Amino acid sequence: MEGVQVGTLYKLSIKLVIPKRPDNAFSSTPSTAFTTTAANNTDLTLWHNRMAHINVQVIKTMSTHRSLQDFSVPFNSHLPSVCRGCALGKQHKATYSSSSQKERSKIPGEPLHANLCSKMSQPSLGGARYFILIKDDCTSYRFVAFLRTKADAIRFFTKVIRSIANITGNRVKTIRTDRGKEFCNTTFDLFLEQEGITRETSIAYTPQQNGYVERDNRTICEAARSMLHLHDVPLKLWAESIHTAVYILNRTVNTQVGLTTPYELWFHKKPSVSHYRTFGTLAYVFIDKSLRTKFQPKGLSVIFVGYSDTSKGWRFWNPRTDTVLESFDVLFDEKTGYSSMLPSPSVPQPEVPPIFPISPHTSPPIPTPELSSLSILDSVGVTPSDDY
Repeated sequence: MEGVQVGTLYKLSIKLVIPKRPDNAFSSTPSTAFTTTAANNTDLTLWHNRMAHINVQVIKTMSTHRSLQDFSVPFNSHLPSVCRGCALGKQHKATYSSSSQKERSKIPGEPLHANLCSKMSQPSLGGARYFILIKDDCTSYRFVAFLRTKADAIRFFTKVIRSIANITGNRVKTIRTDRGKEFCNTTFDLFLEQEGITRETSIAYTPQQNGYVERDNRTICEAARSMLHLHDVPLKLWAESIHTAVYILNRTVNTQVGLTTPYELWFHKKPSVSHYRTFGTLAYVFIDKSLRTKFQPKGLSVIFVGYSDTSKGWRFWNPRTDTVLESFDVLFDEKTGYSSMLPSPSVPQPEVPPIFPISPHTSPPIPTPELSSLSILDSVGVTPSDDY
């Protein structure tokens, strides 16, 4: 800063520097969301935490083959120590040799593999007790929904099948399931007959025959469990962590589809990871001036719990009101987890009403390519910020 004397005054020359916003930001409106943590950060531990604790070798492979945008980690990097989240969430017995893999389908949407996870010990925020997973044989793209009862599964199937026909132009001809009552009942049989769909089932008490989706269920649950335990997030947020795990895995390469992500195979474009953040960490949501007085805080401390399916933003849990809200104007603190967030009773914070009203989860809608995230999570006829 320089000054020039003019009479008895000094005239200062000041240059205003405006930080450059990343190209892949969610919108063109000013926000500090992407300046708190650089999108091209090469810290393997940070990306491992952001990517739902997937295998570090998969992360390196995606970086080497440029499977994602705004993403790079050195191939010779490694985790400095055992990951606490993985140790608590993914440890299991030694595996055994499996039989030779069947040849995968070449047609998206044909066939579909489905499995309903067993009843959870604790309901989700939206009252769900189960989640159902449908996986495409050709692309490995996944659809997930959270159900209060097993009877809700047929509504989800109906939406998925119609969505696949709209997106890919292909009719579903075959589904493969186990012999659970949610799939083997009169109502479901009638639905399959009306749609002209053939059902293939595994032998009773032989889940290995439905292994393609059974193994995926384990992968998803381990990723969700790891995210919950890394920062001691309450177990009632299991549905949010399952949703986040499916969102990440749809954008992660696997052995079935090679070096192309399921998302790219399904929508024919590479996914970006510039918006990835670590599950269960602290964030500050901006409070609009219409919701506060002049000297009230301009931010609300919340916990990051995932990505919106219907808008370009993130999902956050407010521990004070036990509700979920969505926002884009956010500051992230990925080094501080939920266990470190202790609200002070002497300094009450103003509550921000969710962008949309919240109602209990019933059954999911079907995503379209125009949406920012394309896993099926929110319920039909309810608002995007509903609890799962």
